[in-house]
Amino acid sequence: MVSIAALIDDTRYSSLGGIEPTQTISAAEYSLDAPPTSPSALKVPATPKDGAFDEPSEDVIAQIDTTSLAPGRHMVFVRGQDAGGHWGPPSAAFLYVLDPLTSPKIQGHILDAVTRAPLAATVSAGVFQTSSDPASGYYSMTVMSGTYTLTAAAEGYAPGSISGVVVQDQQVISQSFLLDPLCTIFWDDVEAGNVGWSAQSPWAITSEDFHSPSHSWTDSPGRDYSDSRNISLTSPAFNLSGYANATLSYWLEYDFEPVYDYGYVEYSTDGSHWSIIASYSGSSNSQWIHETLSIPALDGASSARIRFRLLSDSGVTANGWHLDDIILQGSGPACSIPAPPRAGFTADSTLQSGQTVLFQNTTSGTPPLFYQWSFGDGTGFSTLKNPSYTYAMSGTYTVTLVATNTLGSSSASRPISVLAPSLVPISAMTLTRTAPSAEIYPGDEIILSADLSPSWATRPYTYSIDLGDNTPSIRSVTSDDPLILSFSYASDGSYSFRLSVWNQAMSEPLTALYPIVVEALPSTDIFLPALFKISQRK
Repeated sequence: MVSIAALIDDTRYSSLGGIEPTQTISAAEYSLDAPPTSPSALKVPATPKDGAFDEPSEDVIAQIDTTSLAPGRHMVFVRGQDAGGHWGPPSAAFLYVLDPLTSPKIQGHILDAVTRAPLAATVSAGVFQTSSDPASGYYSMTVMSGTYTLTAAAEGYAPGSISGVVVQDQQVISQSFLLDPLCTIFWDDVEAGNVGWSAQSPWAITSEDFHSPSHSWTDSPGRDYSDSRNISLTSPAFNLSGYANATLSYWLEYDFEPVYDYGYVEYSTDGSHWSIIASYSGSSNSQWIHETLSIPALDGASSARIRFRLLSDSGVTANGWHLDDIILQGSGPACSIPAPPRAGFTADSTLQSGQTVLFQNTTSGTPPLFYQWSFGDGTGFSTLKNPSYTYAMSGTYTVTLVATNTLGSSSASRPISVLAPSLVPISAMTLTRTAPSAEIYPGDEIILSADLSPSWATRPYTYSIDLGDNTPSIRSVTSDDPLILSFSYASDGSYSFRLSVWNQAMSEPLTALYPIVVEALPSTDIFLPALFKISQRK
């Protein structure tokens, strides 16, 4: 079920002069894949969220049952009606229906590019989005067939992006990301005074408003900004040689005359030429807002600067803006700190002998990393990153992983319990005739399929067949499931076929009966039809 939430609003147009009166909302409806004005549209009512249509602005809700919808993209149209009987124009949104059995999947791992540690990240492809598992970094996302730009973003890391990812139905595409950690180049929480800014008057530090206690920067401390102002708060020069993915983040609260007065965020690579990367006008309604801006033009710049600039006209003034917790970050060789290995792995801790255990390496540290596994039974060793191993005997074994890089080594161990195989009895049996499909005659080959449950019941099976025709029973041993049984009867009649099956876990056999009727062969005598005529008297 897909939930629809919509706002039906009759107050969006001016009622000055009585041209467009404001009225109570009286109805709302949605249609799927055809606009409500189309003759083919199936219109479904939506209901007011508060239970009654009695306001000129109403939140409405509805439900769409997707059971019968074909996989793919659909369009949902919603519109409302006012008390005057007028229907407003529809608004629309896309609805994507995916078939988990056939829709393509994109999967992979999100890891730290330096340590290879797993990351909690958001992965997106167009409108589709998922999150990676923070313990393993693994993600899996079902999408529609198409071509996507795949993006992975994690807190404290430069985002990764891969374009031209093509997926088709019933495909599973693997795509992993190594994200570069961001390191802090400059940070100002405005609690240690001026840390190098060039502040044109009246820019100053204030305690009148702040995001983190108890100070912030403002263009007009204690009052509204003045008319015809063009004043800036400019950072010191930063040497970003060796840095990539330059990212600026900050918190701001602002109040400007809409349309006429602005706050600009700008950058420069030489201190003389400036480029705008964000602008604000109007008001944030006294709310602090967090912004993060990517500035690739600063990557590698030896004299990078950022600034916040107020520009006002000669008319109305307002309170201006406040800035706090300003951070400039980057990634790359300049902020990579080599790390020694920290060994770790996961695996099933309990299994049966003969089963294969898979080891998932979770070691972190600066590559290249080298691995040495000991599986604890005196014979099993590996140098693979993620090995698998099959224990021949039951017992408890201590698995040890030693990880090594140029900065040292680290080891991790954990016990693995290998149990002796358990005996599982056959709990159910289903007989199905697969041939012949019609009547059975003497000499016809009859084929029955015997499906045994559970599928993991101990093998081999012993089975006994009694055809019910006084012939000796048949007994044999097999590991097949289902059992395919072929036989025939020499003469017509009604027979009760009996199949008994058992294994080592059973003291008594499991028996199933299947009635079989063998028809007599058709007679070979030839009969000539009589000729007749129907006379009808008028």
